Amino acid sequence: MQGGGTLLNLVSHTAYYLEWLFGQTTSLAAYLRGAPVDAGVDAWLKIGNIDVNMSVNGDSYLGTGHRLEIYGDDGTLLLRNETADYVNGFELLLANRQKDQFALVTSPDTSAADGRITATASIIRRFVDSIVSNTSVTPNLEDGLRVQHLLDSMRRSHESGRWTNV
Repeated sequence: MQGGGTLLNLVSHTAYYLEWLFGQTTSLAAYLRGAPVDAGVDAWLKIGNIDVNMSVNGDSYLGTGHRLEIYGDDGTLLLRNETADYVNGFELLLANRQKDQFALVTSPDTSAADGRITATASIIRRFVDSIVSNTSVTPNLEDGLRVQHLLDSMRRSHESGRWTNV
C-alpha cells in the first residue's frame, strides 16, 4: 500500500470534522484519482439524514483552498481558507434569508508565521494537560481508528465501484 496522497493527508481531517459536526457516517461512495498515490478524492457520504458531497484535490494549481459549505433551509454557513497555510487563514461566514448576503462571523488568524507550529503546540499542550490532570483528551486513538475505518471504506468503495456501509 502506498503512503501519503490526498486521502491520508487531507481527507482524513475532513472525514473527522464532518463526523464531529454531524454524526457518524453510515455509508459512502468514493472515487480516488491518480496513481500510485491519489491526487484527488471525490466522496459521497450519508450521515444520518444529511447527504455530504466531498471533493478534495491535492494537485489543483491555484485552487480555491479549503472550503466547507453547509446549506440549510434558512441559510448557508461557509468556512473557508484561501491561503496556502493549512491552519491559519480560516474565516467563517453566515448568510440567512433575512439578510440575503454573507456576514463575517470570525476573521482569519494570521498572527503565526507557520500555522503548523501553533497547531502542533496546541496538540502537545492538550496531551500533556490530560496526563497531568488524568483526564481524557479528544481527538484520541479511538477517533483516529474511526477515521482509518472511513479511509479504508473509501478505498473499498473505489475498488468495487459501489457504495459501502461503514
